[in-house]
This record gives sequence, structure tokens and C-alpha cells, in this order.
Amino acid sequence: MAAHLTRVFQGTLVSVLMSLAPLAQAADCDRGKNCLFVMGNSLTRHFPAPEIGWHGEWGMAASGADKDFVSQLLVLLNRDVSAGASWSAHRESGGDLERNPTSFHVPDEMARQARQAAMVVIEVGDNLDIGKTPLLSFATAYAQSLQALKPQSGVLLCVSTWWPSIEKDNVIKKRCEQAGGVFVDISDIARSPKNIARNERPIAHEGVGAHPGDAGMKAIADKIFASVPRSAPKAAGKKPL
Repeated sequence: MAAHLTRVFQGTLVSVLMSLAPLAQAADCDRGKNCLFVMGNSLTRHFPAPEIGWHGEWGMAASGADKDFVSQLLVLLNRDVSAGASWSAHRESGGDLERNPTSFHVPDEMARQARQAAMVVIEVGDNLDIGKTPLLSFATAYAQSLQALKPQSGVLLCVSTWWPSIEKDNVIKKRCEQAGGVFVDISDIARSPKNIARNERPIAHEGVGAHPGDAGMKAIADKIFASVPRSAPKAAGKKPL
């Protein structure tokens, strides 16, 4: 399974998906609630792309908007709230960081939004072609992005690649920990056939089908939730943007 996922990535199917349909930008977090800020790739959110059989506007390849990992994580966070504000989410595209790290710069408004969030999750790396882009360039841009996006009084979590890459994940882990964040390794989830979308339902496009399905998305959300440090309450009472 891992070998097949690697072949899919090396065939640039994921990059094709990203170039065909850029991520949508979600509205700001609801006022009066804790803000979950997520910057990611197609796993986080993807515009409809009928030409490849994708008609959703959520994390690929969940079967519905409430099934992707961001929505599943929100469910877990809201269940954990015993008092005070509940949670809502804000999603941003990290595609440019993956594809053009040498020229990527976190926009000031995006940085402002992230710094005021109660939780920031960074989920990027799959679309980085290390055959064309030096890994050091990504490492530098990733580190700079984390410094810009790190919440002032919340928790920072960095998710590994979905298509497992030891080289990329080592960079993500090192830079994340240097920034004071928590690395969340989901490579074991990706290696389990039950978590792949094409094993849940028929999906014609190979690239779409290689993304996490509902079970995979739930497993990712569970792992992120379990990785939140005990010293950082899951309902921190941090005010939204």
C-alpha cells in the first residue's frame, strides 16, 4: 500500500489535482467561539472539479462536508467543551507553500488570523516535488511560515504528509518542534487500506481515490485531537478572530 501511494505521488497526480482546483477560502471563525485555524492542501479543502469526478467543496476524498478531518476535529473539540466558548474553523490554502516555497510568503491577514486562533493545524507537504525543488528551500519556507502562523496563546500542530515521505516528514517534524509545535504523524493511517477512499466506495479517478476516505479522515482527526498537549486545554477559551 505504501509503495502504491508513493507511485501515485511520484506520478504527480496530487499536484495535478491541486493545479486543477485551488482550495477555497473559508469564512472567518464565528465570533464568540474558539477558532481552529487550518492551513492545508486538498485533504483540508478542495473546490469542485467535475473533470476528475470531484464534486465536493471539502477535504478530499470524504463523502460529505461533515466527514472530512477538519469537521471531525471540530466535533471532538466541541464535545470536550465543558464551559465557555465552543469551536468553529477557518481554512486556508497551503498549496503555494508546497509548490513554490522559494517565493511563498504568509500574507499579513492570514498571519493575523492564525496568531489569534486557539489552535493552528498545518497540513502541507504532499505536493512538494523534491525532484524539482530543493528540500532545504521547503524547510526554510516551512519554518518561516510556522513563525508567522504560530498562535500567540494557543497550540500549534503540524501534520505529516499523507503520502508518506521520510525526507519531508523529518523536515516537518524538526521545524515544527523548533517552533514549539507538536508533530502529528499520520503515515500509519495512510498505510492502512481501510483508510483509503477508493476502498470505501467506487472512485474512478486514481488521484482522488488515493486520498483518505471517511474512515481515514476520522482517524486523522482522532490523532490530531489526541496529540494536543495536556498543558494546552482543548477548550482554551481563546477568543476568535
